[in-house]
Amino acid sequence: MEDTQQTEQPGSQESTAPAGCANCNNVNVVPGYSTPLCAHCRQVFIKSPFPLPVKLFAIGVGLVLVFALFSLPKNLSLGIHLERGKRFEEKKQFMSAQREFNAVVKTVPDNLEANIHLTITAFYNLDFVTLYTAMEKISGKRYENNELLGRVNVIIKEAEDLIPDSSLSKIISSYPEQNGGVPDSA
Repeated sequence: MEDTQQTEQPGSQESTAPAGCANCNNVNVVPGYSTPLCAHCRQVFIKSPFPLPVKLFAIGVGLVLVFALFSLPKNLSLGIHLERGKRFEEKKQFMSAQREFNAVVKTVPDNLEANIHLTITAFYNLDFVTLYTAMEKISGKRYENNELLGRVNVIIKEAEDLIPDSSLSKIISSYPEQNGGVPDSA
């Protein structure tokens, strides 16, 4: 092997000791640190201020984290209610499913997926008031899940057969409620 290290010449003496402060070249260097700095420069570097953009960015990140901390439990709870409702719907436990979907719709009234599932469960529970309000919220909206959309369209067509038409409404209105309503023999 070759010796690749240079040997020092006896006449050349390079000093390895620092000449002074690395910042201001002051000869009074504080000993005991790897970077040679005088006491004044060391204090300036220790207490150097953070730039304003860095401070603003840190404040922004902190605000986002605080917002996420308070909104996460609510969003997590909504997701749990929605998934529970779907499981109950698959098991054909429509009362429990409707209760879970109502919890989601109560908090987020415009949630399209929850309203579609609520329409389906309200139909099977024969809860026509909830069915009608949920149908109003989903009418005219676009939804990506074609299978679920097909199911709700079938439900809406079947519900139209159960809702009385205008001729039945005329018959019912001809009998005043104060006289006992529509008689059994009519």
